[in-house]
Amino acid sequence: MFIKIKNTQTLNSPKSSLTQAIQSAGTALPVKNINDFTINYFTQLGQTGEERSEIVQVNGTPSANNVPCAATRFPHPTDTPVFPIKYNQIILKRSTSGTAGSATAIGTYSITPDQDFTQIEDSPGSSSYAYKTQYYNSVTDIVSVESAWILGSGYSAYSLAGMRDAVRKRIKNIPGIEDDDINLFLNEYMEMMRNAAIQVNQDYGIGTLSFAVSNGTQEYSLNDNNYRTPTRVWVMNGLGTVVYLPIAMNQIDPNFDYSWDPRFYQPGEGKIGFLPSNNLNGTAQIVCMKADTRLTSDDSEVPLVMRSYITGFLDYSTAMCYRQDGKTDLADSREKLALNKIDLFKQEIDPRQRVQSEQVENVMDVNFYNDFSSWGF
Repeated sequence: MFIKIKNTQTLNSPKSSLTQAIQSAGTALPVKNINDFTINYFTQLGQTGEERSEIVQVNGTPSANNVPCAATRFPHPTDTPVFPIKYNQIILKRSTSGTAGSATAIGTYSITPDQDFTQIEDSPGSSSYAYKTQYYNSVTDIVSVESAWILGSGYSAYSLAGMRDAVRKRIKNIPGIEDDDINLFLNEYMEMMRNAAIQVNQDYGIGTLSFAVSNGTQEYSLNDNNYRTPTRVWVMNGLGTVVYLPIAMNQIDPNFDYSWDPRFYQPGEGKIGFLPSNNLNGTAQIVCMKADTRLTSDDSEVPLVMRSYITGFLDYSTAMCYRQDGKTDLADSREKLALNKIDLFKQEIDPRQRVQSEQVENVMDVNFYNDFSSWGF
């Protein structure tokens, strides 16, 4: 089994370039800017995927627009991009029990910058195995954080990597389209889908948030980036559950005894306050609008409710790639297909169990005097 690990170190790395050509076995890099190069780290010469791209160690302190390095394998012309990077190898870890097991290192491998990915063979590998990777600096013996799980069966069609690969197959070799561009387009469409869902069913965006409250503390910070407007607030303690209703800060009356009418307010973004202050330790539970988690890692997947509309994700992202390439007609047709998917999504998630009132209330004018005329007064 072959494991392919995408080479991503240069994506968010600073970049300089050679001010003059160097020959093979060169031991110094004349660059425009030395500020980001560090001794005992590494540098990549050339863009990832180019035939003569290579990684060499920075083995001296950069100075005077010159970066000392280990001997290069290839010659490189003037203006070759030069990237300061931290790692030169990859540690591959394996779990034979899938994602339920623990990942154990099975080998260390040199990064191949002349390819878009570093390919590693695990000869006894199985589709039931799961893998993790870490970047490794063989000089300083430092490692990066572990990657997310890489599945032996590959990424699912609903994952960020799976959808991105499907978009790549559609657009073929449009120049200038980076993986980060496609990731952005896929997340844009997921946000459009979520907003469409909330338009027809506000309960779609509901989530819960719980945190501890303490005796005498009135205001709390909510450490949740996905938190939005509360729709229900409870505080549970040893005496039971107290329901708090909303109140605007400009309506708070300092002379009112809120122990008879508990209220919550929002003193600022990501904060909540209680009137009156809690007099017992307990737990607050907030039902609130929450944002969907973005697709960030390759194995992150779209929410279950959206999985029947994957072609919409692909059509929208393809359209944006075509638009970026100046193919307006192709972009318009693909974007129209994607937007039609959103309309279909809205129809199918409409809460059909919601029943409107079908009774007609008959209201008659009442003459006070006539109605009571038979009472004898």
